[in-house]
Amino acid sequence: MLFLSKKLSRNKFVRIDEVVLCTNEAKNTGIAKATVRLFNKVSVQKNKFKWQSYFWTTHKLKISVLLSTIIILVAFSGCNISKRLDKNQKLLIKNKISTTNSTIPSSDLLGYIQQNDNKKFLLFFNMNVWAFSKNKKGNARPKWIRSIAAEQPSILSTEDIETSEKQIKGYLANRGYFNADVNHSISYRGKTKQRATVTYKIKTNTPYRIKAIKQNIEDPTIDSIISASAVHSSIKVGDIYDYYKLEKQRNSISTLLRNNGFYYFSQDFIFFEVDSSFNSNQLDYTLNIRNNYKLTNNDSSLMSNTYYKQYKIGDIFINPQYDPLFPNQKSKDTIICNKVVGKTKIDTADYYFMYNSKQLIRPKALLTSTYLESGSMFIEYDASRTRQQLLGLPITRYVNLEFVPKDTIVDGKFGLLDCNINISRGDRQRFGIEGEGTNNDGALGLSGSLIYSNRNIFRGAELLTATIKASAEMQNSLGNSDQNKLFFFNTIETGIELSLMFPRFLGPIKQHRFSKYFRPTSTISTGFNNQLRPDYNRLIIQANLGWNWKKNRKVTHIIKPIELNMVQIEKSEDFEKYLLSLNNPRMYEQYSNHFIMDINYTYIYNSQSQRKNRNFSFFKGSFESAGNLLSLIDNTFNLPKTSDGYYTLFNIRYAQYLKGDLDYRRYLITGKETMVVLRGMIGVGVPYGNAEALPFEKGYYAGGSNGMRGWEIYKLGPGGVNAKDYGNFERIGDIKLEFNLEYRFPIYSYFKGALFVDAGNIWLMHDDADFVGGTFKFDQFYNQIALDSGFGIRLDFEYFLIRFDPAIQIFNPGKPVGDRWISSKIQLQDILLNFGIGYPF
Repeated sequence: MLFLSKKLSRNKFVRIDEVVLCTNEAKNTGIAKATVRLFNKVSVQKNKFKWQSYFWTTHKLKISVLLSTIIILVAFSGCNISKRLDKNQKLLIKNKISTTNSTIPSSDLLGYIQQNDNKKFLLFFNMNVWAFSKNKKGNARPKWIRSIAAEQPSILSTEDIETSEKQIKGYLANRGYFNADVNHSISYRGKTKQRATVTYKIKTNTPYRIKAIKQNIEDPTIDSIISASAVHSSIKVGDIYDYYKLEKQRNSISTLLRNNGFYYFSQDFIFFEVDSSFNSNQLDYTLNIRNNYKLTNNDSSLMSNTYYKQYKIGDIFINPQYDPLFPNQKSKDTIICNKVVGKTKIDTADYYFMYNSKQLIRPKALLTSTYLESGSMFIEYDASRTRQQLLGLPITRYVNLEFVPKDTIVDGKFGLLDCNINISRGDRQRFGIEGEGTNNDGALGLSGSLIYSNRNIFRGAELLTATIKASAEMQNSLGNSDQNKLFFFNTIETGIELSLMFPRFLGPIKQHRFSKYFRPTSTISTGFNNQLRPDYNRLIIQANLGWNWKKNRKVTHIIKPIELNMVQIEKSEDFEKYLLSLNNPRMYEQYSNHFIMDINYTYIYNSQSQRKNRNFSFFKGSFESAGNLLSLIDNTFNLPKTSDGYYTLFNIRYAQYLKGDLDYRRYLITGKETMVVLRGMIGVGVPYGNAEALPFEKGYYAGGSNGMRGWEIYKLGPGGVNAKDYGNFERIGDIKLEFNLEYRFPIYSYFKGALFVDAGNIWLMHDDADFVGGTFKFDQFYNQIALDSGFGIRLDFEYFLIRFDPAIQIFNPGKPVGDRWISSKIQLQDILLNFGIGYPF
């Protein structure tokens, strides 16, 4: 979902915020982020804060007493349960791991402890224990408290401790530490000594290492395939024995063979023999794949040769009208098609399309997403990719691949598999309505969208999306606030967006030039947005063509060979006079007509896997160039310039610049539910030729709920410019540096917490007399990096996260030198509340 919300600051300048509802994948990597902000309307004049200072001064004692009472009650609430335990019962407060072996993470060992300790609220209070217990009168807590926080207390169990020790010892043996010693100690605290902490003490001792690697593979074809591969590269002579690496090797071998025609091969056919009879902490292991291996220990029959036979693909039957409710329904019509690669028709790759009625989707649209070919070797990866690509088509709801063996033998040794590809279609057309209430800097408003989508408009699985938007707000103004007024709203915005996605590459480069696994998509979009405001009217027209393809699971490429943006502004007389009175060309250009024609490229790397306990990285690099083609044409034909010395297109000055961004994030898993996130970002834009500054929408800004959270969006920088000298303008720069550190941890249930520190700023590329101290200089910029910090509360509902990130400024380079660092006199209004949907990065 995409919503556009507006904000007119106290000096009547506009900004456009984007709010995107994240999916689960974007939620962790930060590719799509929410930028909704909730904050009090702040005035430059300090007397506007008097009501807050008065409230804090008057009620300071009451607030302090209230907070102290809450803390005391919560602290003592965790002890109430101890009074209700039997004398021999102990409350398990915490499990600890004590080991000197850094190669075995404590987080791995904690997973083998059988008894969980009692959950804590804010990492300190046993709220769940208190909620489960009864009060002094013997009555249960209120139902609403028990439904939220109650949980049966975890009572210390010696049997569970012994089982945990065995489990940990077994895990260490699987990691090569066969002689590990695992013991425990229990410490008690509290007046009644009924609050227990269990510490598991681990001494791994000398590990067993691999002395020799052997293999016993009776089938010569399988032996040659494995020998020619790199499946053995993960295990070497001299490595510590690791059962889990052997299991990974078994899976790699079975996958390798299924990708070489062995359709029926399973990792159950692979087993290892380990000889640890040596006294020098060494062992040999043998990889065995035998033709006469029994399927189970209770099965006296031997495996059939079928399981060791290579298979090729026979006939391929595609049913795009498959109905899961009637799976045995037979099709009436059959069409035989062949793939075309470049200009060559593949005669052996026959596909039989089954139809019961009119063809609602062209066969060619499905063939571009089908990797299986008749007569080729069976490859499991191609079958999996076929299923994924067909499911990715907008019109597809369900895909099932069924392989049926035939009695035919090909080339004297290969079996033959017919393939049935059953496709169930979803709804072709959909309508949707979306609405929201907005609150931008105290300006209340309403917005809504009507969305229409057609998922097969040209019978090629194309996706057409049309969105009509409308919104209304009440904004302050310089001139007549009744202009364009609708009821009590004086700011009206309407727009329409059209987007057409093709599941293939559109352009001069033929599809066969790409790897068959890339499968790019092409998107053409256009739209216009009309903003009617008391001080000006603005029309925005945009259009672009983009290509998107994944090189592999981790790497994505995005190219937009052409992107057009045209902005026309009709200012009121009062607003025009006000801008001229500022005597600042940079500010005046932000509210002038301009045209952008650019090309941009984005590279994305994301190593996140389905296993959530693995560290991963995210990198995004982008490059953008604008105005160079237009400038080349103007200079080649010596076209006339304006009186100001600039070229125009459609009588509008166009922008010319180069711009590049680098964004790197590292996610470090420090515990079962804890994580440290590091982020660094650098961006540089260089205006030249036909432009003196980056366009407003292309410039860099700081502040907001996804960056420097101690500042409002557009309110930090550039450099060390005095905030009072800058006024209330949106602050835009040519250079941006930003660094973020965030520690995420659980609080209770779906409540999560975060401690964060943000550092960064924006700068100008060239000196500007109106913004002294705002230019980037290598010998000064490090003294102009702003700092903020805060404590965040997040409501994590798995696929949807609501975030509250209060933050306070630690170092503000926009203040006088003596007042830049945080003072001890922190007031309530110094804390900025950020609200967002999804993680900031």
